[in-house]
Amino acid sequence: MRLKIFLCAMLLWIPMIIIWWIMNYSGRTDRFDKALNSVAVNTASDIEQEFPYIKFTGIGGSLSKEGVINHETLTFHVNKIINRNEGVEIIYEIVSRYLYHIHSNRDLQFYLKEHPFSVNSINVMLFVYDEQGYDVFHPNLESISLDNGVLAYLTVSRSDEHFYKDETYSEEPFEVAAKRLGVWDGE
Repeated sequence: MRLKIFLCAMLLWIPMIIIWWIMNYSGRTDRFDKALNSVAVNTASDIEQEFPYIKFTGIGGSLSKEGVINHETLTFHVNKIINRNEGVEIIYEIVSRYLYHIHSNRDLQFYLKEHPFSVNSINVMLFVYDEQGYDVFHPNLESISLDNGVLAYLTVSRSDEHFYKDETYSEEPFEVAAKRLGVWDGE
């Protein structure tokens, strides 16, 4: 008799536990995904409107086991040859708008590793092509990236034998580059 009562109780409790889990945890994931996607989409939309030669190509990032956002990565294609200063200005705009959207989104605040989320937690990749969408070669920049607050610039040379002959890589702190251009406001 006790076994029957126990089994009946378990049959009632198991569906209740599953329903409780779905209501408390699966909805949180949906809200999180929607909030994070809206931040990326809004940032991409802002950038594509201001810079018609830039196209958003993707988002990535790193979450801890607890679901805390460690960093986010935004990737763009630039269909225009740009120099370092133009690249820094574009990355500054992306970072500024992303930070604005992420700090404005109440659903994400719980998931942020640091408050406020900073430039050191945002990675940006700009892959540069010419106006027709072809690869660019030295002396033009092939890519500009921001990772952990450091800008990296890459150029490649073309070779008949190996297609890419030489790479030129240099770095500088984002804050230094942005201050040099007069766009850094210290945040």
